[in-house]
Amino acid sequence: MTDLNECKLKADICNSGSCTNTVGSYHCTCPLGTYGKQCDIAETCDSHPCKHDATCISGTNGRNSFSCTCSKGWTGKKCDVQDYCLTNPCQHSSQCQNQGNTYHCSCPSDWTGENCSTRNYCSSSPCQQNSTCTNGANTYLCDYCSSHPCQHQGTCTSNGNTFSCNCTKGWMGKTCTTIDHCANNPCKNSGKCSNSTNGFTCQCFDGWRGTTCLTETKCHANTCHSRGRCEVRNNRPVCTCNKDGVV
Repeated sequence: MTDLNECKLKADICNSGSCTNTVGSYHCTCPLGTYGKQCDIAETCDSHPCKHDATCISGTNGRNSFSCTCSKGWTGKKCDVQDYCLTNPCQHSSQCQNQGNTYHCSCPSDWTGENCSTRNYCSSSPCQQNSTCTNGANTYLCDYCSSHPCQHQGTCTSNGNTFSCNCTKGWMGKTCTTIDHCANNPCKNSGKCSNSTNGFTCQCFDGWRGTTCLTETKCHANTCHSRGRCEVRNNRPVCTCNKDGVV
C-alpha cells in the first residue's frame, strides 16, 4: 500500500509552519507565535510559551503576539536554549557563541585554546624554511623536519633554528641529494678519497699510485733518504744520489 504524502496533497496544511511527511500522517513544525496540529492556534502568554521562569510579554502583532524576557542562564525565542556564554568563559576579548550543548570561542589571532587562554606565539609565523610552528609554555617551537627535507631516507633532526640530516650510505649534502662516490671506499691501500663533480679522486698513500691506488710505485718517500732521486729499474727501486748525497 502506497503512503499518501499529505504535505504535497495540501501545500498549506501546516499554514505558516513547515510540513514533514510521516507514515500514515504528517507533522507540522510551527513558527514562533503558533502551535497545534496544523499551526493554526495563535500562541499567547496564556499558553505559557516562555520556558524556565521567563517573563512573557503580550504583543499586538498578530500571531507573533508575545515576546520572552529570559531568566539568567537561558536564551532563545522561548528561553529554551541554555546560555553557556553566561559566565563569560571566553577570555581576552574573544566572542562566545552558544552551540548546541556547549559553546565556542572565536579567539583573536594572538590567543588560542578552548577559552582563548593560551598565548599564540605562532600567530606571526616566526618559523621559516617550511617548518611547523608549535606553541610552548612561554615561547614557540619550530619543527624544521615537518616538511621532510632529508631525501633518500635520510634522518632529520631539528637543531634550534635549522635542521641537520644523517644521510644513508651513498648520499651526502645538507639534504642528502648529492651522490657520495666515496661511500664504498674506492681508494685502496689507505688512500684518501675526495668527491668530485661526477666521480671521485684518490690521494694515494706513499708507495702507491693509480686511479684507486692499486699500483705499487716501489719508490717510497724515504727510499733514497731525501738525498737522491728514485726510479724503478727491472722492477726494483734505484737511487740516483745528489752530488753531496750518500745513500
